[in-house]
Amino acid sequence: MYDRPWALSTARVSAFAGSGFAIRYAYEYRSDSDQWCRAYDNENWKFGGDGLVIERCASISEMPIVPEEKTLLWPLRRWPDRHTRLSDSAFDGDR
Repeated sequence: MYDRPWALSTARVSAFAGSGFAIRYAYEYRSDSDQWCRAYDNENWKFGGDGLVIERCASISEMPIVPEEKTLLWPLRRWPDRHTRLSDSAFDGDR
């Protein structure tokens, strides 16, 4: 998914402790059949002493959207300074 040039995402680290962290993503992408989709992703990662991932648990929910429903809109480059962060957006489940 992230190797696709038309995938845009936003992420927030929601917890960090010892050798692991939890992260939340929201991303929009166009499928191979040209359908726009939005996905919400919660992941837990744990690292070994060598720095390599030893455990990853992910829960991902995807839904098709029409182009007019896209909310992650900016040219492909670094995150725009004026764009809402995940914690300030409707993607954040803590709201």
